[in-house]
Amino acid sequence: MNQQASASASGHTPEEREELGLLKEDLARLRADIQALKEHLASLGDRKAAEAREAATARLETLRAELDRLAEELGTRGREAGRTLEEKVREQPLASLLAAFGLGFLLSRLLERR
Repeated sequence: MNQQASASASGHTPEEREELGLLKEDLARLRADIQALKEHLASLGDRKAAEAREAATARLETLRAELDRLAEELGTRGREAGRTLEEKVREQPLASLLAAFGLGFLLSRLLERR
């Protein structure tokens, strides 16, 4: 009768209270596990972001080196073309003068039509 009185006073039997306590403990462990998982996923995300940043930086450095190489090559070719043109003008000054005049005339006609 004493057991029935305590059960009816709290609304739960001792077994139900024990079960409820175990459920609360399980819920607390589950919350802790979820928090740990959340922190682990965040650290994975940070690591992946760092890896992606490193890969992007490496690719950018490669592209910069390639751009520098191409700029140097373009400069070299431009200087060579300038020297070649200068040599042609010295070898054939009259033909160069006529070519320059003809080019100027064509450009003026094209610009006139606009």
